[in-house]
Amino acid sequence: MRHLIILAIALTMSVAPTESFAQGQGCRFVLGFKAIHDLDPADVGDCLDDQASAANGDALQHTTKGLLAWRKADNVAAFTNGYQSWVNGPFGLQRRLNSQRFEWEANPDGLPVAASGMPAPSGAMRAITVRQPQPYDLVDLPVAVSGIGTGFEGTFAARLRDATGKELVRRTIHAGGTGILGNYAVTLAPTVAPATAQGTLEVFEPSQKGDGAELNKVVVPVTFGPALLSPYHGFSQYAVAPGDTLTSLAQQWYGDPNDSGRIAEANRDRLGAAPALIPGQVLRIPQ
Repeated sequence: MRHLIILAIALTMSVAPTESFAQGQGCRFVLGFKAIHDLDPADVGDCLDDQASAANGDALQHTTKGLLAWRKADNVAAFTNGYQSWVNGPFGLQRRLNSQRFEWEANPDGLPVAASGMPAPSGAMRAITVRQPQPYDLVDLPVAVSGIGTGFEGTFAARLRDATGKELVRRTIHAGGTGILGNYAVTLAPTVAPATAQGTLEVFEPSQKGDGAELNKVVVPVTFGPALLSPYHGFSQYAVAPGDTLTSLAQQWYGDPNDSGRIAEANRDRLGAAPALIPGQVLRIPQ
């Protein structure tokens, strides 16, 4: 479980010491865990036990949707569903993959930087920003990519990978200049279809040292629509009703309950690793 809670976040634990009891449970959320729950109760879920201390002094609390964790070493708190994390930092509650870090987070392992849509805490823009697609978007092929950025002599790059890490396409971008940020818009057209529905867009500046380093990298998780349904035209939005299941929705939308995986993959960021539908939750239905 340790890999789920290595979450370096600049969170000051200054929440008032009030408590809230989860409905139907004898447990309660307090302090920083209460703050995260109250900001996003639908994703965090109800508590399954009370906050408890681990042997190293960290605090953990299990919920119906995952795990809340606080690290004593750097006074940080977050929630994870095992696939992605919600971190409460200088820009409020933000979400990223567990394998990523935000630019403002400590990152001793050099993990890819998640697109947050926020400038650095100083107010300055990052060297590379991705504005389209947004994290977890359902994308067409080719993928339209845009944002603001720069690199050495105004040159940087973008690539697509599938969930296995295979590079599908890479393209050089020319925008701005050394020390000058500029708008960019490119399309990435893979020559082979993605082998997985999930993938990533990476925009970065190749190091001029020739050491293979990729600087100022922004990683955006995406879902390839054509990998879910071909031909792919887009998606409808559906509000979950009481009694709905993924199989019943697959029967309703596609005429085959075995197509439930298509809906689950299109909503990985909303459902997590163990999908459980919540009435009122809005799902994307690939069309």
